[in-house]
Amino acid sequence: MNKLKDRFRKNGIQYILLKRTKSIALFELKADNITVGYEVCRIIQNDARIMAGHLIEAGESIPSNEQFAGTGKDKSYFPNDRDKAIRYFEKCENSCSVNDLRHDILLVKG
Repeated sequence: MNKLKDRFRKNGIQYILLKRTKSIALFELKADNITVGYEVCRIIQNDARIMAGHLIEAGESIPSNEQFAGTGKDKSYFPNDRDKAIRYFEKCENSCSVNDLRHDILLVKG
């Protein structure tokens, strides 16, 4: 199984893994080497599959942008506070089920 990478790009933003459990992750988000926020999201376990005739191995991912679409309840914003992002991650780590995190994102602008 391919584990979630410690660093990757998504939508032009660099994601840097700060903390994780089996089911949730905390990322620092950077654009042009400037921190633009923090994101807490669930880790999705994907089964192996065939796509366009190619085998895609089982692996971990974070939710797509489309999975966050919908009402304002899908996102929570806490501007300018890395500590709040960490506290939120720890709260979810200690008290949230994976289903609670299904569409939960925390973006903290730096």
